Amino acid sequence: MTFREEITKVIKEKRPKIGENSVKTYTSLLFNLAKKLDGNDMEFFHKNVEAILNHLKDVASNLRKTTLSALYIITGDDEYRKIMLEDCNKTNQYYKEQTKNKKEEENWISFDEIKAKYNELLGQVKAMFGRNAVINDKVIMEYFVIALLSGASGLSPRHSLDYSEMKIRNYDPKVDNYYKNGVFYYNQYKTSKKYGLTTINVKQEAPELDAIIKKWIKINPKDYLLYSTNGEKLAPSQITRISNGLFDGKKISVDMYRHFFLTNYYKDKPIPDLETMEKLAHEMGHSVQTALQYIKK
Repeated sequence: MTFREEITKVIKEKRPKIGENSVKTYTSLLFNLAKKLDGNDMEFFHKNVEAILNHLKDVASNLRKTTLSALYIITGDDEYRKIMLEDCNKTNQYYKEQTKNKKEEENWISFDEIKAKYNELLGQVKAMFGRNAVINDKVIMEYFVIALLSGASGLSPRHSLDYSEMKIRNYDPKVDNYYKNGVFYYNQYKTSKKYGLTTINVKQEAPELDAIIKKWIKINPKDYLLYSTNGEKLAPSQITRISNGLFDGKKISVDMYRHFFLTNYYKDKPIPDLETMEKLAHEMGHSVQTALQYIKK
């Protein structure tokens, strides 16, 4: 058993009801943390609390709390729990104020800028599917990242994992995320245990994107909609790297797209109706309470 597999095993033993996507996130965070600090076994997380907390001290509280949560799950150490709860309180207060943090201020762009980049990439991809055109996989992946995750195509933005796991063939309809006949089916996503299988009609909500997907399927030999240069499915971290390179001088994480989209969506709706909020939250794979946390003044 590899170190990564051992981390996953312990998380599932400690929290048997935890969602599969959360397990993957926690495993990745802990494995990468240990790698940076030369840890190679589970005892590392127990014996190096001070060094680990020192390493994490400059990480923003809204990001650090997830790592601390994973550390507390596998160790039960109250030092991790104490700072995790402090981070949760800070994050909740920050969400209530609906203000941007320093990183968001530095990287904030308008939804019009996102839409302009989407149209630019859409034009390039359309030209590629013309007669005798050269297919540029890099540009196609850039198009899909912004089309699927920003809201610019007409689809409500979801988490990157929802699409890194999206298959176009050889899928299990009871387990996998997959595309079929103009519809996205989501079995694997952050709140899947609560909401179960959800669908989005791409053909109806984003017809331009659906047309590109259908053309892409004809020439994409892989099982996954998105793939990397090594031919494997595109991991969430790789999706983030692609996104970070789309806007000059800006670091646009996938999470930022949700801030941009919801802030723009609700800017002229001072009292949005609950039914609309619930529908939109469902399409994005989260709760109304979570949606409110993404809206900024």
